Amino acid sequence: MSWSDQMLFATNGTRILAGQMPYRDYFQFLTPGTDLIYSLLFRWFGVELWIPNLTMACLAAIAMWLMMLAARRVLRGMALALPALFLIGFGLAGSLDATHHWFSTIIAMTAMLVLMRDIQPRHIAFAGALCGVAASFTQTKGALITIGFLIYLLWKSIDGKEPARVFWYRSSLLLAVALSIFFAINLHFILLVGWTKWVQAVIVFPLRYYSSIPGQTGFNLLAQMRGQKILGRISVCFICGVVISVYPIFLLVLVRKRRTERREPWDQLFLLAITGFSMFLTVAPGMTALRVSTVSLPAMVLLAWLLSRVRGPILLAGQAIAVFSFAAAIYMSIQTQRATWNYLTLPAGRSAIPDRGRYELYRWTAEHTHPGDICFGVSYIYLPLWLHSPAPIDSPGPWGYYRPEQIAASIAAVEENKVPVLILNSYSDDQSVWSYKADSLRPLQIYLDAHYRHVKTFTNVLRNEAWIRKGETDAPITPGNQSTRK
Repeated sequence: MSWSDQMLFATNGTRILAGQMPYRDYFQFLTPGTDLIYSLLFRWFGVELWIPNLTMACLAAIAMWLMMLAARRVLRGMALALPALFLIGFGLAGSLDATHHWFSTIIAMTAMLVLMRDIQPRHIAFAGALCGVAASFTQTKGALITIGFLIYLLWKSIDGKEPARVFWYRSSLLLAVALSIFFAINLHFILLVGWTKWVQAVIVFPLRYYSSIPGQTGFNLLAQMRGQKILGRISVCFICGVVISVYPIFLLVLVRKRRTERREPWDQLFLLAITGFSMFLTVAPGMTALRVSTVSLPAMVLLAWLLSRVRGPILLAGQAIAVFSFAAAIYMSIQTQRATWNYLTLPAGRSAIPDRGRYELYRWTAEHTHPGDICFGVSYIYLPLWLHSPAPIDSPGPWGYYRPEQIAASIAAVEENKVPVLILNSYSDDQSVWSYKADSLRPLQIYLDAHYRHVKTFTNVLRNEAWIRKGETDAPITPGNQSTRK
């Protein structure tokens, strides 16, 4: 049972499958690529819990393969194995989460590999199309890698002493194809809600309100490290340290050695650096282990290239780190199998849940709902229990991230549908957060006091609360699910 952001996007996929649309029926501040992918997977295979997990396994394998293809362009011998060894333990440890970050990274890496082959018009057009697709998963990443590729084309033109019109032709081709593909994917949604609402959702909202929610600022990385064990802290320090430092180090080497070491593939190396740095800029304002890991693939290749240029203790240290990363991956796999799991059969499949509090949350909710029921609350309950939300947002919080009009629309949807069960977050301890706004949830609290009664607080980390509509019974309305515990 995943408790990560992939459940948010998978739930959005089920909403599209049920006829709802992003921006119109439910709030989304990203372009809709990830939601559409999950809706297609659920249409083909059914709404099952294994789909997001297997999707992540496939994304990780594809990412590793693309990274190795890039490494073959600039590395030789045993150094080819280093990027994969760095990523498999340290990189994937905190990023097994099939969200837009991985989808857009894979598409960006594919576009980079196309330009590594050549910059003929057909290659530029293909790369531009992939930029448009990447922007349909993560708008900022698609935009920044497009700018990065323009810088690379300018580099090639200056280095080859080509006329200015050659660069303008190439850059115009890249931009025209990227914009065409982007609008081909997104125009339906733009026309559905109108330009103003679409721009407000995917451009204005991320710039103004995204950072107001806890966990979306640079300080969250330090909080993540405090809550992890020693191996997790090592992984975060390594990945962040590499991604932050490898690009300036490479630039220094490029400036000093490019004229004297002409046999090195400087063009491909520069393209790696500009692609990786462009992707890193998209996550730099709110770094987490997941986000930094998803953009670390070019950095891992450049690190291996830098290590291949040295001898002695530095090279041995790099090789030892790679071996340690591989050993860490094996260790974490073994620990996962040895952990204590709480098993529960839910409508979307049999589940292994690591936390007893989360197990109680799912068990209680399963006993008080039927598959197909309308419910309102945290996003993690909908997919496993086959529940549906009538509201544009999930359980709101007391921050600027949740706009007053969204909370009002959610209250109206809950009242219109007379939703019997609510599973909400508890925010009693959030007054210390800088963006805390006590007044933002007052309309919801007034509505809850008038129409619902609090019946249970669960012992999971978020301390979710169960509310039942007044007049409804809080006794189980289903026989419950059989469960065993390992």
